[in-house]
Amino acid sequence: MVLEITEDKFDGNIEKLLSIVNVFKDYGFKIAVDDLGVGFSNLERIGYIHPDIMKVDIKIMRESLNRRSFKNVLSAIADMSQKLGSDLLFEGIETEEELHLALSMGANLLQGFYFSRPQVEFQDKKQFNRTLRDTLEKFSGLRFMELLEEFQKGQSVIDSLGEKLEALRHNGKEDLPLVLHLMLSELPTEILSVFACDIFGYQITPTYFRVHPGEEWDSDLTEIGNNYAWRPFFIRHKAKVVQNAAKWTVTEPMYDMDLHKQVVIFTYTLRV
Repeated sequence: MVLEITEDKFDGNIEKLLSIVNVFKDYGFKIAVDDLGVGFSNLERIGYIHPDIMKVDIKIMRESLNRRSFKNVLSAIADMSQKLGSDLLFEGIETEEELHLALSMGANLLQGFYFSRPQVEFQDKKQFNRTLRDTLEKFSGLRFMELLEEFQKGQSVIDSLGEKLEALRHNGKEDLPLVLHLMLSELPTEILSVFACDIFGYQITPTYFRVHPGEEWDSDLTEIGNNYAWRPFFIRHKAKVVQNAAKWTVTEPMYDMDLHKQVVIFTYTLRV
C-alpha cells in the first residue's frame, strides 16, 4: 500500500505531519510524494518525510523534452531521489520518447497510457514483459552509443590538449601567462576558456576566453588571484591526482549562465 502526499502548499505543523507519516510507515505503508515539480516543491518537507517514492509531474517531464533548463531540473530531481534512496516514478508516459527520457533519468517505476489504459481489474504483470524487454534493449543500445560518442569526444579533446599543455612543463611558473597566451591559437576550437592555478587553487594567469568556438581570444586579468580550491571540480581533481596519479579529470556537463550553453570543465595537472 502506498500513501501519496501531494506537493501543495502546507502551512501546518511539520512535526505533526511527520508523526502521522511515521504511524503509516510502522504499519507497512510506503510514502510517495506526488506531483514533484509542480509549483514550488517544499524541499524541507521532503527532507523530513524521506519518501519511499518520488513522483515526477508530467508537465515538467514534457517541458524537459524541449527545454534544456527543465531537463536540468529533472536531472537534479533524479539525483536527489538517488541520494535519498527513493524510487523515482514517472507518470503520464504516453510515447516512446517520454519512456526513454524517464529511463535516462534512472526511473525505476513507470506509469502511463504507453502501457495501458486504466482497467477495472488488475492486469497480469507478465502482460508487458515482451514490450518492456524490447524497449529496454533498444534504449540500452542507444544510450550506450550516446555515451561512447561522449567519451570519444572528450578523449579527442584530451589527446589534442595533452601534447600542447605538456610543453608548458619546460617553462617556469613566472613564464606561464606569456607561454599560455602564445599557444592559444593552437588550442582546439571547442575550448572556450583556459587559465592556470597553483596547487592551492589560486589563479596565476589571466583567464583567456571566447564566447563562440573559433573566435579570437580575449583576456581578463581581473580574475588573477581568484581561488578555486573550494570548487568541486578542483577538489576532485586533486584527490584523483593523489589517489590514481591521474593527470586529467572531466566534469559532467553543466549549464553556463554567461555563455547560455552546456559546458564541461577539463582539469589538467602540470608540474613546472
